[in-house]
Amino acid sequence: MELQRMIARFVAEPAPFTQQALYLARRSILDTMGAMIAGSETAAVRQALTVTEDGCCTVPGRSEKLCGRDAAFVNGISGHELELDDTSSSNLGHPTVAVLPALLAIGEEVGCSGRLLLEGFLIATEVTCKLGRICAKRLHAKGWHCSSVTAGIGAAAGCAYLLGLSQEQTSHALGIAASMASGLRENFGTQTKSIHIGKCAEDGYRAARLAQAGFTSSTVALEGKEGFLYEYADLREEGDEFHRIMASMGHDWDICAPAGGRHHGADPDKSAVGGGDREHPGWTGHLRSAGVGDAGPGGRRGGQVQRRIPDRPVSHGPGQCTGEL
Repeated sequence: MELQRMIARFVAEPAPFTQQALYLARRSILDTMGAMIAGSETAAVRQALTVTEDGCCTVPGRSEKLCGRDAAFVNGISGHELELDDTSSSNLGHPTVAVLPALLAIGEEVGCSGRLLLEGFLIATEVTCKLGRICAKRLHAKGWHCSSVTAGIGAAAGCAYLLGLSQEQTSHALGIAASMASGLRENFGTQTKSIHIGKCAEDGYRAARLAQAGFTSSTVALEGKEGFLYEYADLREEGDEFHRIMASMGHDWDICAPAGGRHHGADPDKSAVGGGDREHPGWTGHLRSAGVGDAGPGGRRGGQVQRRIPDRPVSHGPGQCTGEL
């Protein structure tokens, strides 16, 4: 099993980015930016801002500018706090909000193009979801929050791509991120669930920056005898399914794959996860009514969105946030 090397090589030499994948990436990013704006005035975000440092990175919906690692952390919290972010059955969790804040922070710091951001996003979600296909069910059974445990590695992969790291540096970033993975399902139903997402975005950012600075990791931190797959998911055996999943990385983009699932509070008849519609239908509908978003892979529309924040705090009481997500 050479999981870490395979992922690092994929990041350094990705497969062609298809028009469908790029289009769906734009939709996923737009959808999650809306969720960030909606969550930007929640109590959790206000509390998180008290422990941050100023910098050059944007917090959507707010006037503050934060340093990169703190922007990744806060934007992860704001994007997840209202449970509006998209879901995927591949990693039994939230593939966009857990990686996008890290990519936005790196993107602002280095001034990357929109096209490069889309590519980095596709790499980050592809790694997250393919890793999820390998181990998410086992993670869930052991009580881990699948989103935060897998997506920190995906975020590190996407950030490494935006930073132009070498294959060797990318491998180190993946190994560093593997040691940072965390998130207990026992904390579901509390604000700490959103901290999971903010932390894994921050961890992905930090892992890539540390690898860029010269920090090293085991070259088999993901699949080694005492590595990520075994310690988190009790997974050692590789088989035909493992090799099929890894061989499909970038050649069968997970964002384009048909899948079933539903978002918390969403209409199960309208919220298809994957298959070109991994978004929260209610929020996306508001964006469309405002004329924001692409009409299709080759279309363009513009517009403005007015923010409407609930006039009472969102409840995180028992039973409000349950299940795999």
